[in-house]
Amino acid sequence: ACLYPWPNDHFTVVDPSTESGRQLALRDEMMPRNRFGKPVSAAPYNHSDGFSPGNMIVTKVPGLDTPEAFARTGAVPITDIERSVDPAQPVVVINARTLERQLIWSELDANPADPRDVTLIVRPARNHEEGERYIVALRNLEDAGGQTLEPQPAFRALRDGLPHPGV
Repeated sequence: ACLYPWPNDHFTVVDPSTESGRQLALRDEMMPRNRFGKPVSAAPYNHSDGFSPGNMIVTKVPGLDTPEAFARTGAVPITDIERSVDPAQPVVVINARTLERQLIWSELDANPADPRDVTLIVRPARNHEEGERYIVALRNLEDAGGQTLEPQPAFRALRDGLPHPGV
């Protein structure tokens, strides 16, 4: 019951009747729940044929959950957006068609009281192009102690073409 990473074509289906050729296909059981455990209704979101070109990108990266880990990782902060195109930048967004790097900035979500709920937020410095597809790459991320974070098993299986239960 996790919508990370968000946005993600995994949450869409092919729909030739829409301008984009896709349609959101969220299910109530995927959605966040209120304090009574009731999920937000997915129905209103499923009218969309994609995601906003200015949408922030949100994902959970275990180990990249403190200001110290964020600083050690060296992700682009809002104060230094031009670093988006640095060759060794650990957080990048790339246009899938043109392979051009996009200007972004990143931050950790400062709202969760529980460190286990902290997420990485990647924001476009300007809106992405309508109808384009974008790739988010995370590499050489570090924890607060300076250790390089290993990919999660499900991602490693997907990346390396390996079998993985539940993927």
